[in-house]
Amino acid sequence: MTEKDVLEITESEVELDNLQARIEQLESEVLHYRELIKIGDVFQKEMDLDQLLPLIITHTSESIGADRCSVFIYNAEKGVLWTRVAQKSKPITLPRGQGIVGWVLDHNKPLLVRDAYEDERFDPTVDAKTGYRTKSIVALPLVDRKGEPIGVFEAVNKTGGAIFDESDLEFLGVVAAQIATAIENAMLYTELLRTFESFIDVMAFTIDAKHPISRGHSRRVAIYSKGIATEMGLSHETVEKIHWAGLLHDYGKISVPDSILQKAGKLTDDEFEQIKRHALMTYRILSRIHFATALRDIPLIASEHHERWNGKGYPFGKKDEQIPLGARIIAVADVFDALTSFREYHSPMTFAEAKEDIVKNRGIMFDPRVVDAFVRYYDKELDPFKLRKTLWKSMGK
Repeated sequence: MTEKDVLEITESEVELDNLQARIEQLESEVLHYRELIKIGDVFQKEMDLDQLLPLIITHTSESIGADRCSVFIYNAEKGVLWTRVAQKSKPITLPRGQGIVGWVLDHNKPLLVRDAYEDERFDPTVDAKTGYRTKSIVALPLVDRKGEPIGVFEAVNKTGGAIFDESDLEFLGVVAAQIATAIENAMLYTELLRTFESFIDVMAFTIDAKHPISRGHSRRVAIYSKGIATEMGLSHETVEKIHWAGLLHDYGKISVPDSILQKAGKLTDDEFEQIKRHALMTYRILSRIHFATALRDIPLIASEHHERWNGKGYPFGKKDEQIPLGARIIAVADVFDALTSFREYHSPMTFAEAKEDIVKNRGIMFDPRVVDAFVRYYDKELDPFKLRKTLWKSMGK
């Protein structure tokens, strides 16, 4: 074999090695892109911030091979960053500007730190609180669509003893943009939800102001309805919808004259007819509110709580499963609270007496399945001590 032949073989081997290295690099990039698509899909589907943050931490840790990841949310009003080490644990808060995450927030720049304890910007406070030992760090700013800071993403300690490098920083730069978008969407959703809930709460409060003797009735009916719906195994979204419909079930009473609504003693037939009209007025008023698609049947649910299983209710005389399930649930909750509360026309029953009255009307006034769920809920939650805790918690006490 000549020297020329040897050189040609050597050059071919080098080319093959280079080609193999390039193939491995491309395969790694494809895997990263697949991870980015999967991460983006997962993050954008979750609108609950408390559920989103653990998803971010779990998926990103797996994708980057990090021992630990954290998402620090920036609270501009208080000037602090906060995070949870684990779901439902108490948040760890840091003043703005403190530590690596504080520096990244203030400078709006990503940071790669290969040895944390050799970097003067590193603050070992969190390590001291958690008993963890930080080695290498990648931290990236999270900004909203306007470019305003909303937090910092931090990955700590590469698994297997390796150290984060520039390729990790580049990959996480793309992930951080997806994280920021998902967090911003969740924050906007939470703000809209709080606005909606406060609006519903104010509407319920106006009924209390209209009829002070029944103060708290709408809130209690909403709590009981939520408990029954939960006992029936309905989805979280359906349970919440029924809860809101329960808060609004009597809103049509705003159209009833005070002289009738607050009258002591028996109503005349004409006065009772005016009282009955509140169900239809509830529907007419609530139908003018633009509810989200998933909540569009709130007006119907709220207004049909006086329909009866045997068809002898109002306003439409519907029977059995013609009545929306939510309305059938609120019907039981409404009667139970009415029986156990003081009214101008009667003294309250005990809870046990009211429960028996509900059971007697199983299959007559009320859906049998709903009554059975109510009994289970009653046995679990409605003893005086548990009920007091439930009501006080719901009122923010």
